Amino acid sequence: MFPIAIADHSRAEDLLDMNLEEFRVAEGMTYAALADFLGIPQPRTVKLYALGAMWPSAERIDAIELGTGGRVTVLAMHRQRLQFVRKSGGHRKPVEVSVSTG
Repeated sequence: MFPIAIADHSRAEDLLDMNLEEFRVAEGMTYAALADFLGIPQPRTVKLYALGAMWPSAERIDAIELGTGGRVTVLAMHRQRLQFVRKSGGHRKPVEVSVSTG
């Protein structure tokens, strides 16, 4: 089904809830190999997804979850994205919203 074999892991918890970068490293893939594996034409885009610098579309998230056999989850990718945003100083003050009651 996929062009490469998935590496064996000794612990079941290693198989689930990984972000894309953890998956790439665990499988010993380059960004180009990961892009090819997932059917995404641009390795740079995959690198940005893996590092949390860019958020993929819903269709790409589905493809990533399916392509990795569920090992990479949207929740883990979200955590990676939050970590990137916080480290890069991209977090903002909460937005205050006022609602008028007419």
